[in-house]
Amino acid sequence: MIATKIKIVLGILLVEMGGFGAWFLLGDGGMRAQLALKRECVAIESQISDATSEIEHIKYDLKEWRDDSFYVERAAREKLAMSRPGDEVFVLKGE
Repeated sequence: MIATKIKIVLGILLVEMGGFGAWFLLGDGGMRAQLALKRECVAIESQISDATSEIEHIKYDLKEWRDDSFYVERAAREKLAMSRPGDEVFVLKGE
């Protein structure tokens, strides 16, 4: 009789432990959810790093546009194909 009670208690304990283990691994706050959140966090941190780098590049370009007249002139010549009056313009064609 005592042996069957012990077996029943151990069975219930085993079921409870199995339920807790399943909840711990698969539940809303379980390990699977935690790992998914960690991956999402790493991806967002990477996006933040990329955006920060792009912001620094844009700040540098903006500073050059404001402070360096040669930069503005070079951009006008290269990107807009502009020239000063009296300049001779040569166009080189590739292959």
